[in-house]
Amino acid sequence: MQKTVNICGFCPFMDEDVTIKATFTRYAPLGAIPTAKLLQNFCEYRDDCGLDPEENCPVSTQTLLWNEL
Repeated sequence: MQKTVNICGFCPFMDEDVTIKATFTRYAPLGAIPTAKLLQNFCEYRDDCGLDPEENCPVSTQTLLWNEL
């Protein structure tokens, strides 16, 4: 199962809260609370920070619960 949603968080490279679009998949090891695992980041600020958005983006790599997306 996949979801594409807008998520908000603090970006230290922009020095402000930003909202980005990202696609997540449901990740739920046996007996654990389902979380969201990043599949693709559509951040429009990626040219400004110079990071690989799938690997290092602090907004998209925060731990998110699947049911809260």
